[in-house]
Parts: sequence; C-alpha cells; structure tokens
Amino acid sequence: MATDSNTQDVAVLTVEAVQWAISDLQSQRIHPWFLAYLHLRQRSVEEGSSDDIEPHWEELGRYMRIRGGPPGKPFYRPLWNGKGSDPARFWMNPNLAGSYSPSSVRELVRKVVDTHSSHFELRPNHVEAAFKYLLNESRVSALALAAYLFRDYGFAADRPLDPMDLGAVLRQTFYFLPSDSDFATLFVEIVPPAVQHWFEPLSADTVGIE
Repeated sequence: MATDSNTQDVAVLTVEAVQWAISDLQSQRIHPWFLAYLHLRQRSVEEGSSDDIEPHWEELGRYMRIRGGPPGKPFYRPLWNGKGSDPARFWMNPNLAGSYSPSSVRELVRKVVDTHSSHFELRPNHVEAAFKYLLNESRVSALALAAYLFRDYGFAADRPLDPMDLGAVLRQTFYFLPSDSDFATLFVEIVPPAVQHWFEPLSADTVGIE
C-alpha cells in the first residue's frame, strides 16, 4: 500500500494518529527487543530459514529514524519494559548493529532468539515466547505499532482508507499469513475511539514533508 510521494491520490497518517500510537506503545510494557524480533522473523521468512538468520538492521532503521532527536541519537523506539521515566531511554545511537549485536542478547531475549556468530536463530515456539517474555503476556495494538512504523509513508488512496488498513500493511510487511495464528498471538486489532482522523491527503503542507 505504501507508494511514491509523487503519485496522485496519496494519503498519509495524521499527526493525531501518530501521537496516539506512540503514546499507546509507551503506556504498555514492551521489551525494547520486540522490534528486532519482528525483523528477525521477517528475515527468517525471506531467507527460508529459522536457524541461520542474517539481519539487515539498516532496513529496520528506516522505520525508526526520526529527525530532531538528541545529538548522536537518530533512532526512536517507543518501547520499554523497565522502570524509569527519562524520555531519553527511547532514543538510540546510530549503531543499530551494535545495539542488536549477538553480544547484546541477554538471558530474557534468549528465550525467544539464540545466536550463532553474527547470525541469529528463532527458538521453537518463538511466537509464544515473544508474547510471554517480550510483551509480558499482553498483546500490542497492531494499529499503534503500524502507525508508528509507517508514520512517514504514503498510502495509495484510490478508495477511502480505514484504520484497519494499517493492520493489513503490518501483516504484509512482516509476512504474517492470514492462515496462521501468529499475528493474533502478538497483536490485537481494535480501533481506538480517541482518534478521529487517521489519514489526510499528502500535500506540500503535510507535516514532515520537505
């Protein structure tokens, strides 16, 4: 659904929707490694292997990069499962490969993924393990995660867009098949009443467009 910004009939997410999404993600205890897990699962499908996964962290970084952050910290990840209220904890340095290196994988994350040199392995029943150890047995809003990840993307708007379209894009991007239950194990799809306007036409005045 994402499309080139020069294409006619392109819509983008509203500031209202993105602000709700980030606030919703921050309100839940989500392990910061959850995004990395989704990327490794995505790469596993692309490579056709769950035990010798080579990550492409720069691909994940495209979703996390935000202008205007603290010096030397270009990546914003609104996930946290610990204590503390310092907003700086959501910002990451430019070395994603180092932040997500095999040596950074701690005991809790190893219940979901394992490492082999510079590559990774998804453990058996990794989806259930991710739900338990990375999401603290509370499913995350698919709409919130998608609105955060795709906040700078355009959507083909040849028909009226519905917020549930975000869940479809999330499924497509990370290869969750309609026939499996993995998506329902990790995500919940409920449209929040707090957001009145989800999409707006792309224009020269759209926030974030240069």
